Amino acid sequence: MSATLTPAAIARADYGIAQTPSLGGEIEVWASTDPSGVIKRIRCLGGAVYETKTYNAAGFGGVDLAVVGPAGLHCELVGLITVPDWAVNTSKKFPCGKAGEGAVPATPWTGAQRGDEMVQIQVPLYDPAAVAPKYFQVGATSEKRIKLPTRMSKAIADGLTSAEWVTPGKTEIGELTVGAMNLGHEEGLLKIAGLKTTVMLRVMRERALEVARIFLIDWTPTIDRHDPEGDGESTVTATGLFSRFAVLTAPGTAVEGG
Repeated sequence: MSATLTPAAIARADYGIAQTPSLGGEIEVWASTDPSGVIKRIRCLGGAVYETKTYNAAGFGGVDLAVVGPAGLHCELVGLITVPDWAVNTSKKFPCGKAGEGAVPATPWTGAQRGDEMVQIQVPLYDPAAVAPKYFQVGATSEKRIKLPTRMSKAIADGLTSAEWVTPGKTEIGELTVGAMNLGHEEGLLKIAGLKTTVMLRVMRERALEVARIFLIDWTPTIDRHDPEGDGESTVTATGLFSRFAVLTAPGTAVEGG
């Protein structure tokens, strides 16, 4: 059984494919109703001072992911969150949601700045070869719309100047909408209507090369079902809010062809 959620390493010969833009039809949507959630948060308060909050020491029985908080991260966590060598952008600063597989590392983090935050979550293991897989593919999807819960800009006025200062404000509320063919209550999106769900988006290139997996937790979808007249295709649209997201990027390898 696979012990990792991270996609397989990308061969050097495929680096050019990995760097191309995504096509919407190549993003697969998988879902699981097994429990997931936040385990711990660690926030840098400046210097070597950190604030730690533990929410569920016993865990959920899933896989640990260390996730960059909403303010981004200004340092590299060696061996956990790194830039893959196939990436064009080699910055050591990571955006909200970038994740590595494993527990949040011990503090201090070299180069961390005030406000840097790491969140440890657990999500169900993805193992399609298992007798009873924890995820199922929702089927033929027509669209995926994601609003990521990142921080917004907040303008602060001074007299008649509407934006004398602009500072990061509250985060957006994460929202996911998925449209798909109607496979009924036993197979497709209707199977998870009203249920607390973990979503895994598998980001592909050319239908064969997997470059990333995006995990969304606490998604509870409501369903809008559309059954047109005659031989029109029956479709469903699932919409719901989610709390956090984690992006696992496929590493690179210097070995040609694998």
